[in-house]
Amino acid sequence: MPLTDNEKLMRFSDEVMSEADAEAAEILARVRSKYESSMEQGKLKIDSEVAVFLDNEMKKVRRASAQQITIANTKARGEILRFQEKLLSDISAEVKNRLDAFAHSDEYKDYLINLCRDVLAEQTVSFAIHLSENDANKYKYDILRTLDDYQAAHASFTEYSAPVYSVIPDKTIKIGGAKFISVEGGIFIDETLDENLNRQHERFAELVVPAMREIMQSDKH
Repeated sequence: MPLTDNEKLMRFSDEVMSEADAEAAEILARVRSKYESSMEQGKLKIDSEVAVFLDNEMKKVRRASAQQITIANTKARGEILRFQEKLLSDISAEVKNRLDAFAHSDEYKDYLINLCRDVLAEQTVSFAIHLSENDANKYKYDILRTLDDYQAAHASFTEYSAPVYSVIPDKTIKIGGAKFISVEGGIFIDETLDENLNRQHERFAELVVPAMREIMQSDKH
């Protein structure tokens, strides 16, 4: 039975709509694909930006951490150096107190007289003996008498005339002991307790400073 005009129109309409749906589906698929591609590219772009951001932030954190570590190390080194200086100062103060106590002890007089005698034994040139002002006032004549007695007792051991000694107060000597100076012989001998203190300080520094340096080096690792 032949199709009526209305049926033909309906069929034609269905075919057109079917083709339209197919074309629409194809267009939608292309759009979705492009959208998804764009989204993926956007995501990659965002991921890249996030990675750069995180890298920059990590660098900032590392720089800040390095600065904090540097500050901490500098502070620690400063504290170690201050401790080192205080330790040396405390030791020097303790040694000075002991030397001061010795210089005011009963044994000091004999020590000073024997020191002058031993240093100047059998000298053939004149010497000036420098003492602290206090020691010069207290022990000058005892020292000169001891040196005269020694020269008299040992006169047979030298063919030279006896040297002349003088005792001079020296304000630079704060603790005790003596300096021996011969302008004639070009000789300078420092046997003061003050110089002994300096030697002790230097000797202790030679022990402490390397130890402190080793501590600072170990703190870096």
